[in-house]
Amino acid sequence: MRRLVILVMVIFGLFFPIQLLLVKASIQPKLEKVDVSFIQVNRLNGETRLFKENDGYEEVIIDKIVNWINTSSPSEEANELELNQTSIISIMKIKLKNGDVAVIEPAYNCVSQNQVKTCTIADSEVIYTSNNKKLRLKSVELYDWLLVG
Repeated sequence: MRRLVILVMVIFGLFFPIQLLLVKASIQPKLEKVDVSFIQVNRLNGETRLFKENDGYEEVIIDKIVNWINTSSPSEEANELELNQTSIISIMKIKLKNGDVAVIEPAYNCVSQNQVKTCTIADSEVIYTSNNKKLRLKSVELYDWLLVG
């Protein structure tokens, strides 16, 4: 009986990390630069910037953003869904050629205490929304570019 339990533990230990990696890989967003029609960044102060695929400089920016999204890693923190939209510093919309729109916004950590909710921006983390699915990603470059430009 003891040997059976040890054998099951060894087999479980060998295959569980592989399954966990496969699950994480399946939820990781993957974009191709050629699939992006344009990227629009809207800031809280009213500033808007549009990056189109047919401009040489802007095409380089689109390439960087797509690379940052694809190389980001999933965060273990919860996706904040109840944040007041007026407090979002900036938001990025990625319009794909197939008509889909992906949205990237800064991630927040919120704490409720005495029925008061306090939210602070999460360093180096963003929320990637596509097809009504939210995924919290960790990317220093994407976070910095989203906030600073």
